[in-house]
Amino acid sequence: PTRVRLLTRAAQYFFTRSYAPGSDVFAAARLALLALYRVASLWAMFANNLGLAAGNFLLLISLAVSGSEPLVQDQRLAAGQHRQKLQELHAWAGAQHFEPPLWLRQADLQTMWYVIRDIAARVRDDRISPRQIWAHIMGQCEAAATGAAPPLCDAEAVKISFEDEGFLTGLLNRSGNNRRLVILFHGLEGSVQAAYMRSVARDLLRHQICALRVNMVNCGGSEACSRRFYHAGFTKMLDISVRWAKQQRFEQIVLVGFSLGANLVLKYLGDADFSGAREVVGAVAVSVPIDLAQGVACIDRARNKFYRYRFLQSMHTTFWRKQQLFPDLFPKEVVRVRTIAEFDDQYTAPANSFSSGIEYYQKTSSISYLAGIDRPTLILHAQDDVFIPFDAFRNYNWRLNPNLIRLFPERGGHIGFHSSARENWMEKRVTEFCNKLMT
Repeated sequence: PTRVRLLTRAAQYFFTRSYAPGSDVFAAARLALLALYRVASLWAMFANNLGLAAGNFLLLISLAVSGSEPLVQDQRLAAGQHRQKLQELHAWAGAQHFEPPLWLRQADLQTMWYVIRDIAARVRDDRISPRQIWAHIMGQCEAAATGAAPPLCDAEAVKISFEDEGFLTGLLNRSGNNRRLVILFHGLEGSVQAAYMRSVARDLLRHQICALRVNMVNCGGSEACSRRFYHAGFTKMLDISVRWAKQQRFEQIVLVGFSLGANLVLKYLGDADFSGAREVVGAVAVSVPIDLAQGVACIDRARNKFYRYRFLQSMHTTFWRKQQLFPDLFPKEVVRVRTIAEFDDQYTAPANSFSSGIEYYQKTSSISYLAGIDRPTLILHAQDDVFIPFDAFRNYNWRLNPNLIRLFPERGGHIGFHSSARENWMEKRVTEFCNKLMT
């Protein structure tokens, strides 16, 4: 019978699966499925489905010959190692402390310091004009924000295709023949040339870890590369990036996301459809909006008018370019809106098959997926983040999932964490955590 066949196939899949998650619950589930598998075999026999019953018993005999107990022991060993690793990571996180200098304590200054430092470097090297400086600050000049940025040495341009929907673009920095890789995903309207993306990649390379910086769909001048319009829940970008990394023979992979990219990382790992690639050993989420509705409401406040204007300038431009390239997909005339919530309701949601902005936020917020994450994941978030209220973090029950390692300093702004004019505390913590996961 079809019901029996489905049950037995499910049992076979879980019992013979090569990936061994570090969870006692998962090990118990596998034993339960094995018992269910035996019951299904007897059921098939009494249903006179002799062929299926014979196949079931042959498989059981082969399992008995090979020995199922070593598999159970391996699971228990893996679970013990996983618990020990988590204890080490929690202890490491508890020992971290961020204290910015007095002149750099203000949250907005922390948030903007990457941009300020980047502009200062370009002015010093005569690579940007005063007019470009203003355009860069206001988010009106993509060339100033990306093309003029100093590239990392020996960066390899990559194209990551996904079926018939186009491809993603990215930059890969290899560290010799090292098979350890960190995949970096930027924030809203960012790109592979964002200052924090380049800085973290440089720090990873110093520790002999390869770094792949990925442009999300439409970002970094890639509007023509895909017919899709990216959003906070488009985890397919992460899935194809991981598959590409596996094809390149990378043996250990860590996903690192910033802001919107961090929401994608958490949703991807906690989603029930996550493929469970054993090469993905963990993740890092920096300044993550786990509750998108709260984050958007915060950006739309009067005190964040400057940031909101900067985002909307870029978002309107991106949507307009997409409309020119694919008028059949985006027939709606681009009318300027005043808030991020209005933009998502009128453009982002309809372009991605959501009925409204509210439904979009509800279905893509990573807070609904945190409990399902089964890999060590560092969540680094400042309590004074200017975009993302800390209420959602304060009210969430983090004890539900020990795989979530928290690092919530009082200061740091949004993707800031600058410990001096040139040093960044967050970059060092991200690299240290990735190193610990890969050893």
